Amino acid sequence: NVGPCGGIIGLGEEDDDRVGLLHTLATLEEHPESVPINALVPVAGTPLGDKLLARGIHPTWDDMVRMIAAARIVMPATMVRLSAGRLEFSKEAQALMFMA
Repeated sequence: NVGPCGGIIGLGEEDDDRVGLLHTLATLEEHPESVPINALVPVAGTPLGDKLLARGIHPTWDDMVRMIAAARIVMPATMVRLSAGRLEFSKEAQALMFMA
């Protein structure tokens, strides 16, 4: 049994990095039982937070929807969880994420 394995969106990664994460998880001998998808919440005053905030980098609701939907497609038996950072999005965006 593979325990929870997930990722954080919004670290300044490219689409290829996100695809790589999902590919790595989907091609494990056994899919993880749970995959939390987290949205980074940059915190001012931290090295990474300051860098991302200065560059205007943050995950968008459609980034999250695409990542969650893709994870559910490539790992249909895995529980894909919407985790950290979701409260940064509107209730409508959260609803789309839950339905993805």
